Amino acid sequence: MGADIDRAIDQMEQTGLETEVNENSVYEVYGSWSEHVRSWTGKPHRAICVMRYEDLLAHPQEAFAGLARHLLLQPTPEQLNIAIERSSFSRLKAQEDANGFREKPAAAERFFREGRAGQWRERLTRRQIRRIVRAHGEQMQRFGYLTDDIAHLAR
Repeated sequence: MGADIDRAIDQMEQTGLETEVNENSVYEVYGSWSEHVRSWTGKPHRAICVMRYEDLLAHPQEAFAGLARHLLLQPTPEQLNIAIERSSFSRLKAQEDANGFREKPAAAERFFREGRAGQWRERLTRRQIRRIVRAHGEQMQRFGYLTDDIAHLAR
């Protein structure tokens, strides 16, 4: 987003958040982070496959195979491995370094920054974590992000 963390948290909390209209984008209503997640996942639908980035990192074979099944594809093990390698964070970051990345916000230094799961534990303050948990605890719980060590911050 090209914003500091507190500003990003402010935007994540903003209900009814809308995008700006310019020559590169159309008008969209995102809502808060929780509203956005709920709009996609609140009512299960066979066309929607929800995947967590953490699962892609921890278990790429299983996650990609599950996505392939969802898409009614039957890749060979070799095809699956190629797909995993070509969409790896390091590969995407190298492509951005070489050619830029069209979806990078203008104010952001880069789109593919670090690609590590759980880095928020090192970067966010307790106050910032509390704000996020209080605003988005319900959705965090649904997707396994409200772990025991932070659940008490929702109160």
